[in-house]
Amino acid sequence: MTKEQIEKLGITYVEGMTDEDVIAKISEAKKALEDKANDAESKAKSYKSTIDKYSSEIADYKKKEAEKLTDEEKREAHLKEVEENLAKANRKIAENEKVSTYLAIGYPKELAEKVANAELEGKDASKFHQEFIKIREQAIEAELMKKNPNLKGGGGNGGDDKFTKENFKAGKISMQELNELRETDKAKYDALVNSQE
Repeated sequence: MTKEQIEKLGITYVEGMTDEDVIAKISEAKKALEDKANDAESKAKSYKSTIDKYSSEIADYKKKEAEKLTDEEKREAHLKEVEENLAKANRKIAENEKVSTYLAIGYPKELAEKVANAELEGKDASKFHQEFIKIREQAIEAELMKKNPNLKGGGGNGGDDKFTKENFKAGKISMQELNELRETDKAKYDALVNSQE
């Protein structure tokens, strides 16, 4: 074998090395690898044996501790577990009731859940209520604009050219429009209606 071939096998080349020497080195390396593999396997078995032993001891300890509990202690532990489960169930029922209440008045589901949880946890939920009010105002404004495209500025912003004393006197404002104005801008409605007195 050439020097390059020998070194490719991971064997350090020594001047005058024969093929038999290379084979002997390969056998030594193979034996060393087998020894390492056997050693690693032996250690793994030892670790597993130790882990199994400790796991068994822990299980035995838990069993013995459970056996040591008196009937009264067992009842108390069971009662505590039942009370914890009951508290969780009551919390869920209260949350569902609050969410249902908020859904019924138009809150989006996600927002209703945030409000309910904040209230049940004793936290301030006002930011969620303000978010709902903003959503409702935007929805009402969009609905008004859809129903009455003559409105400018979205209801009560001072750009409602239609809601003038002259138009009111001339009968150019319908009852529906007046009702919508009363809902969206009570002050403007009062000023318009009272201007006829």
